[in-house]
Amino acid sequence: MFVFWCAKVCFGILTVINNVVFLLLNSRYLLVRIVKIEKQIICEQCDLVLDVPVDKGFKVGVCPRCGFVLHHYHPMPIVYSFCYAISALVMLITTDFLPFLSINFSGLSNSMMVLDYTTILNNDDLGFAGWLIFLFMQMFPLVALGCIIICDVSFLLKYRNRFAGKILRLFSFCKDWSMVDVFVVGVLVSLIKLVNLVDVVYESGFWSYIIFALFFLLAISRFHIHIMWDFFFDKVKLTRPIKSGIPAINQNFYLCPVCENIVDKTVYSECPRCGKDITDNSNTSVQRCLAFLIAAMAIYIPANIYPMMITVYMGSGEASTIIEGVIVLWKMGSYFVSGIIFIASICIPILKIIALLYLCFIIKSPKRAKKSRYLGVLFRIVEFIGKWSMVDVFVVAVMVSIVRIGNVMIIEPGVAMISFGSVVILTILAAKQFNPKLLWKSNKFIYGVTVSNG
Repeated sequence: MFVFWCAKVCFGILTVINNVVFLLLNSRYLLVRIVKIEKQIICEQCDLVLDVPVDKGFKVGVCPRCGFVLHHYHPMPIVYSFCYAISALVMLITTDFLPFLSINFSGLSNSMMVLDYTTILNNDDLGFAGWLIFLFMQMFPLVALGCIIICDVSFLLKYRNRFAGKILRLFSFCKDWSMVDVFVVGVLVSLIKLVNLVDVVYESGFWSYIIFALFFLLAISRFHIHIMWDFFFDKVKLTRPIKSGIPAINQNFYLCPVCENIVDKTVYSECPRCGKDITDNSNTSVQRCLAFLIAAMAIYIPANIYPMMITVYMGSGEASTIIEGVIVLWKMGSYFVSGIIFIASICIPILKIIALLYLCFIIKSPKRAKKSRYLGVLFRIVEFIGKWSMVDVFVVAVMVSIVRIGNVMIIEPGVAMISFGSVVILTILAAKQFNPKLLWKSNKFIYGVTVSNG
């Protein structure tokens, strides 16, 4: 109870500080909120050149060709992202020093801190899995928040940080590999499984991590990286005009995937703003994607054969694979949890592999041009759902950390934990290697030239 009230007081103080900082920065931000607005942009999905209209309010710019979200309109993104990032950082640090969960079973109890899984998995010779989880749910989000705070402070103080390029690159990497939302779902699934076996007590660290996850997602959504690139580095003026409504590749222009700068391929071999090599690797995109998919399919077999989790009850151990765990939960009446594990651990990896294989082979089909928009939507769905298969890995990490009640009940991790985690990572890498612009290559249809507001 004492730590709960301490956390509540800290959160109240944090709210007051946030409001004060918001008011101070808001008045200062009015002086620096005018930044150069992009007049043209290249869609990173279909390569179409578009005009970005000047607009106000909370709106979203959508590509009229493929439907991809290209531009976010927000009146004060810097102030919001800064306040959210500070709040998330404080709550994350608070979580690490507070008890996370406690359970009671037949007069015996056990509690866990949020990072206890690293020690337990390391003791079970699965330290690699423990440190991977630590990176996904703790370190990468922490670094991403630090990058947001540094860039926002530099922007508000009108200070051009000479390390800004490296900081923004680091932010993009950490944001892509942060799995805070997936870990929260994994914790909730674990709790649903536990309430049928033991009495669960939600400690203050649990609530502070939920609040951290909320603030983290808000900070990421409000941090517009293209504004930072435009502030820290001037855009290089084009020596020849670029026409809207025509794919950039047909005009020998290229969208830098790092800083979103439009590069003239007839003049530069690398981006003049960030130094990124702009060599067209689309010809090998499919081969690289297939290589990761083949590796994922090979590892997926042992991930389903070997045990994912071992339950020791009164000295008797019972190992269970992923599908066996789903069947046991179904028989226990936990239909919701069973469905989540089945979808995340069985359906999503298989469907993602099948979808990527289909996209790799459909590129050569002459019928592809007629359904490029639907194929683009399919690819974006594959990109979005990729990380959610990690739910089962996070569930095991939480279960082995909390269910250690003397010699009565202990849950140990299985070797399939590493195999399944590797499958998820390989499929994510496969999706990153695939170039969605290939779905629109040689498409001759005429499209609008202006980003539409959603």
